[in-house]
Amino acid sequence: MLCNHPLYYLSVNAAHNDDYHSRQTEAMTAEPIEVKDNTYTYRLAGYDADVRVNCQPFDGNTYECITSVHNAGSESIVLDRLSSGYVTGIGREGGAWHQKRFVLHICDSSWQGESQWRRGYIEDFGVYPTYNHNTQRAYRIGSIGSWTTCRHYPMIMLEDTEKGEIWYFEIATSASWYIEVSVGGYRDDLWLDVLLSACHDRHDGWFYELQPGESYTAPLGIYGKVKGGFEEAVAALTAYKRARMLRAFPDGHVPVCFNDYMNCLWALPTRQKLVPLIDAAAKVGCEYFVIDAGWFGEDEDWSGGLGDYTQNDSLFGEGGFDGILAYIQSKGMKPGCWLEVESVMPGTKVLDKIENARLTRHGKVIGKTRCFFDFRNPEVQEHVFGIFERLYQKGIRFIKNDYNQNVGIGIDGALGMASPEELKRNQAEFLALIDRVCTAFPDLVIENCSSGCMRADHASEKHFYMQSVSDQEYYERMPSVVQGLVACMPPERVGIWGYPYPVPIDHRISFAPNAEFTAKFANGHNTVFNMVQVMLGAIYLSGHIDCADEQNLALMAEAIDLYKQNRDLLVKCNPVYPTGLCRMADKGILSLGMHEPESGTLLLAVWKNGEQTKAEIDLAKYVGKSAKIEAMYPARAKDTVALQGSVLHVTFPECDSAVWVKINAECKMQNAE
Repeated sequence: MLCNHPLYYLSVNAAHNDDYHSRQTEAMTAEPIEVKDNTYTYRLAGYDADVRVNCQPFDGNTYECITSVHNAGSESIVLDRLSSGYVTGIGREGGAWHQKRFVLHICDSSWQGESQWRRGYIEDFGVYPTYNHNTQRAYRIGSIGSWTTCRHYPMIMLEDTEKGEIWYFEIATSASWYIEVSVGGYRDDLWLDVLLSACHDRHDGWFYELQPGESYTAPLGIYGKVKGGFEEAVAALTAYKRARMLRAFPDGHVPVCFNDYMNCLWALPTRQKLVPLIDAAAKVGCEYFVIDAGWFGEDEDWSGGLGDYTQNDSLFGEGGFDGILAYIQSKGMKPGCWLEVESVMPGTKVLDKIENARLTRHGKVIGKTRCFFDFRNPEVQEHVFGIFERLYQKGIRFIKNDYNQNVGIGIDGALGMASPEELKRNQAEFLALIDRVCTAFPDLVIENCSSGCMRADHASEKHFYMQSVSDQEYYERMPSVVQGLVACMPPERVGIWGYPYPVPIDHRISFAPNAEFTAKFANGHNTVFNMVQVMLGAIYLSGHIDCADEQNLALMAEAIDLYKQNRDLLVKCNPVYPTGLCRMADKGILSLGMHEPESGTLLLAVWKNGEQTKAEIDLAKYVGKSAKIEAMYPARAKDTVALQGSVLHVTFPECDSAVWVKINAECKMQNAE
């Protein structure tokens, strides 16, 4: 906090018709009338109502902000805008605002192009001082609907280069959200304001009619400040989010999974295709084998079975679906499968049994083919719980729960047609059901997938065990996605796809294993590149590894064995970026490290993607001159990797490749102050 009490932003009864947030609203009209247990109570001027801001410190750097409005009067109040966090005065201390003082970091996203961080001076984002009369310059990011991370991750960082510190701001919501950075002040007395909101009429038409005696609470706002820059902010947020995750891995370890979808079966499973993959996955050390989409339905168009999930035994030969699950177990792995429990197709049997089972807008069912279950309906909740229960009783211990469409701006309900607030209610009911399932079946791992990473906000993700990183099919572009997402959530929760022996989706029907395909990857560089990228998160192995020769199977097994030796260390590490953040199309030497601050151990991945064959990476920020390489992958690269003092030297082959090293050294990075 910059002042001695937290602030809020509120507009009621359409009293403020401004496009940008203005400090002339009820944001700063009074000092709190009461302060108790980190809750600051304000009297709302002109109304018999209170605003309560609970600003809970997490570790001295990070704050959780919960803002609520209570109507103690006899008439209703229409809330137009309400902040989840509001910080003003940034940059007012430490000298006047001047150009190139503040650097803004934001995380862009799209399908197959998730978590692409970019940075620039605040002026380059269109935020600059004018003169007086409450300047209107501001930069906004946001998302509308239930795909909360399809355009941006709901977080920004604001770096003050003059003071050597960085602010970070995040809003935790599973529906629409809005972040604004704007200029505050008058004439030459200027600063920056940051507004976090999931309740904003000018963003998605949100409103809420607060009845007498009723209270309304905005989604959680998270913000803080540390000395340093991007890496230090990421470390602070990583510590916070680890502490707030609701799920612990069933056996205490990050699991190693094989999933048959990406660059592999592409939702066309059969027993003939699965058995060789199961054998290969077991051989290289996988602990779960997940059958992705296509295991259910009554015909070739399996998507018609969304909502019923009736297993298609005809695909799996003798024993049907249950038989293939038993085969997975016989190989020492736990079986898993794909669901998309929030979606339902027209014509499914469940819709004949449950009235008002689907979400509507303007009285019409949302979606022509893929529609959405209404989790405000208790019968829908029981039906979906029954799906999880039935699969669990069959031995399923891993669910990949997908989410392939965005609901949109709002849904019908008690608050009126197309209400964004009703969408929040539906999302909350769904997450409560996930909690119920995880409580009932504590050894059932549920992954949050959403066309890759289109709903990866903290409010949703903390209810699951892990998050699928992307649907990106080209492994050379995956490092930028991995780099970006581990800055948004704890690395051990990031499910990273690696797919040696990739088969593009265009060939999913025509492909058949053959000697020419196997020979194409004989040198092992494709395998190494993919395995290096999965070793810094949760492993989602895929690809047609049933086609691998013994050398490449050994490379996979080597990586997984080394990963298992270090995965308990991974859960204590913070992401670091020795060569900086890259973008998806970048070529050259790319890197990503996981640094354990107490011991100084560094797990480092280095990729060569382009023509450059030699790399010299200065690791002085993370390790001392007495640092030593303890382990590396692949072991065959030992003559091409050397650590001289705190500089890592790597010589790569001409083709794209990668190395992974574990470096032991005295601690160099200090915990954020």
